[in-house]
Amino acid sequence: MSAKYIMCVLLSYLLLSCKDSGSSSQSKIDIEALEKSRAEKLQALAQLEKEQEEAKLKEKEAELAAIEAAEKLKELEKLKMQQELDRIAAEKETKRLEEIKQRQAAQERARDLYVGTKYDRLELLNGKILQSAVATKASAAQITYMHKNGVANVKYSNLPKEIAEKCRYDPELELIAAEEKKALQKKMQEARKIADENKPKASNFSTAKRTVKPQSPKKVEEEKKKAITPRGRLSVKVVGYGKGGKTINVEARANVDATLYLNDLHDYRRYVYEVKAGVTYSHVWRRVSTTYEAKLVSKSGKVLDVESDKRKSGL
Repeated sequence: MSAKYIMCVLLSYLLLSCKDSGSSSQSKIDIEALEKSRAEKLQALAQLEKEQEEAKLKEKEAELAAIEAAEKLKELEKLKMQQELDRIAAEKETKRLEEIKQRQAAQERARDLYVGTKYDRLELLNGKILQSAVATKASAAQITYMHKNGVANVKYSNLPKEIAEKCRYDPELELIAAEEKKALQKKMQEARKIADENKPKASNFSTAKRTVKPQSPKKVEEEKKKAITPRGRLSVKVVGYGKGGKTINVEARANVDATLYLNDLHDYRRYVYEVKAGVTYSHVWRRVSTTYEAKLVSKSGKVLDVESDKRKSGL
């Protein structure tokens, strides 16, 4: 081989090596550009996904805020409706109480006008008859009559219908009056309970045996009076006559404290006097009508003696 030939071969090899080296560099540049473009696309895609997630989150928050606002509005409307219902109920209750007050006032006026009404004979629904009766007191539940044989408290349910109507009897007002009385009693009991609780408590109690103190003479006397059987007697005598009526001398005596009732049955007048135990009580009763009654009653309510224009002592 000649040197010329060898040199040609070497030059060809060098040219081929240079060509391969340039092609490899170009390929490397293209790959890097492709990787860069791919990374940028991935980054853009991630950014887009992030923005979409944020948009969805904001949309969800907006939905929740709208739901919450709707619920608050609903609660507000409900509250306004309840306030309106409460206002209407309060107005109705105020109106009802005002009507009750007016009815109570009208009933009280009617009862006041009825007090003093007299009856020669008043028959109750249970068949009992009150002779020479006069209405002395009227409440929402009953009427008190003073009659020939004493005093009677009669409920409206036992009275003739016309009397109940005249007094404007109302079962509802009777129930209201009973409830008010019950509430007042409860309030007083609570007040007494609080007062008792606030009382200073005694301290340093002695554990020594206590001696029983003898009863006072006053207490002994009271015990004796309790053991005594109540007895009494009246003496009623007509001692004169006049234009105004009779003059009667009344004497009463009892072994216990008692009360003397002098009833003028014609004019419906009553006089009350206290009679001390063991002391004769004397009274001149003037201007007495033709019909009268004298009654001696113990403090326990026992009738000791009765005298009238038609009856002498005999109990």
